[in-house]
Amino acid sequence: MLKAVLHGKAGRIGTSDSEKISWSSLFKTHEDLMTAAVFGRFAYLSPSVQALLLKQWLGINEAEHDFEQFEDIEFWPKFDLVEGDDSCFVEPDLVLRFKEFNLIIEVKPPAGGDQYFEQWRKEIASFLQSDNKNYLPLYFLAIGRIGQYNAKGWARDLIAENDERLQMISALKWQPVTDSIVQLRHPISISIKSENVDVITSQDIRILDDIIAALHLYGLKTANFKWKHLIKNNSFKSLSLAHSGLSKDLNHFNTTFYRYKNNPLSTLTSNDHKALSLDVITLWPRTT
Repeated sequence: MLKAVLHGKAGRIGTSDSEKISWSSLFKTHEDLMTAAVFGRFAYLSPSVQALLLKQWLGINEAEHDFEQFEDIEFWPKFDLVEGDDSCFVEPDLVLRFKEFNLIIEVKPPAGGDQYFEQWRKEIASFLQSDNKNYLPLYFLAIGRIGQYNAKGWARDLIAENDERLQMISALKWQPVTDSIVQLRHPISISIKSENVDVITSQDIRILDDIIAALHLYGLKTANFKWKHLIKNNSFKSLSLAHSGLSKDLNHFNTTFYRYKNNPLSTLTSNDHKALSLDVITLWPRTT
């Protein structure tokens, strides 16, 4: 299905108000479809690649965390939650099961709704109440639509509220997740061997390519080109108003159209303006 959407072959689908929208538009706003597109393929990656990515997303560097003994992945499992006289079902997006721990992942697409504290609390509480392997350490990972200030405060409160089985909560936006996948697939500034991944197999490459294509569908930057690489390797000449072609054009504009406070526009080229280089531009403030 993902391939059909990516290549514009999925057509359109009717909605309740008789309008039709493209599958591509539907994918971009539906968190379950994003969960399936990305993590349905993640399960087929080799253990070493899975481990590398999860360690980056969770911010773990310690060798004692064994992420290579992957056992199963469950999409939208239902857990019972009993609180006082009330009971309900809680459905996290997915649970990754490893031999020595469990990982709950809650996904919000870039154009979807925000993460919220009560959803995290219920997912963690229901899992610890009713899962048949709730004795294992539990990690929680939220991806998308979260601010770091909220994430830190929520994590602190939830870890304090639960027993020692809840060992870690991490949250990050989709672009850092995408960056880690793209950099692994097309390494520029990291050594794969330094991250204990000896070989990325041809199967890993095909799977990563599919995941990257899915992330691109959601509007995420999937090119592994950074400003520092352009600065380091550029051979561009500095931009100057003294450039002969620019001077000619300015003189033409001056005589034909433009004057500013009776000063000819061509006088710009005679002023002592410093040449503009890419190194200078790097110091300019930019939003990220």
